[in-house]
Amino acid sequence: MRERIIYFLIFLIFASTNVAKAYDQLVVVQTVSTSKKTFVIRKGFVDGIAIGQESLFTIRNAGVVATATEVNRTMSIWEVNDKRGGVAFEKGEFVTFTNSIENLILELPKLEKISEKGLRFKTKNYWIARGNLSYALSDSVSSLEAEAQSTRSGYQVEGLFVVNFDPRWELGVGIRYDSEVQKISEPVLDVPTTRLAAIGELNYLFNQDETDRSYFYVGAGLGYGISSTTVDESVSTGSVFILPVLKLGFSKFIGNSKWVLLEAAMESIGAQESFADGVEQNTTIVNSKMSIGFKF
Repeated sequence: MRERIIYFLIFLIFASTNVAKAYDQLVVVQTVSTSKKTFVIRKGFVDGIAIGQESLFTIRNAGVVATATEVNRTMSIWEVNDKRGGVAFEKGEFVTFTNSIENLILELPKLEKISEKGLRFKTKNYWIARGNLSYALSDSVSSLEAEAQSTRSGYQVEGLFVVNFDPRWELGVGIRYDSEVQKISEPVLDVPTTRLAAIGELNYLFNQDETDRSYFYVGAGLGYGISSTTVDESVSTGSVFILPVLKLGFSKFIGNSKWVLLEAAMESIGAQESFADGVEQNTTIVNSKMSIGFKF
């Protein structure tokens, strides 16, 4: 009789262990905080969830360890353990919920870690719409006498597709339209110029604020395209090269993967144009710029 009881207890131990190891389930994320630090799932104490419980949540090639901070009958709120990290999933997505410590230990080595956060970084794609006001700090035009006094200012409109391929780096490509006017004082003359260029930029992102995901960044860019200048009803056309563009910016998170961008920048522009009669005109400009943009 005693041996039967011992065998029965051993059977229960192995059975409970196997059940714990098999406790991987797909759950739907009910909501995610804007900080990406907390989230809610539809599992409560009736499902065995307890306050202080640590579990693993994985989606595709990303995972995070979180602790249950609030639990009611059918719902629970979880907080990411690593304060520097965040979840890689969104509201409504299915994630794998691993309840047992045994599975937690087995699953963690499978996650590829490329940063100190203990999470595999997921490449993200964004769009940026940006408007710039420019003012020339210096410019020279080959067809204009050196003594002539002039000022140059204008605006620029940009649209870019951006790939956030690393926690610290973004690469963007897009198009840019420029419209500016050179005001010559003697003789009094307004000389408008328009440009259309393909542009690229590389940005380095500093640490995001842990409370609202805002951050500072620096960037460098370049561009190449076409240019057109009208001088007293005569039009010169040609190519323009923009190199370099150097900028310092601040990105303010406003929710739902959207940011407002504020930037200060400097750039150098070189244009080679020619009139219909073959006369060439070379222009070199150093611009200062203030920008506002929207990243989404």
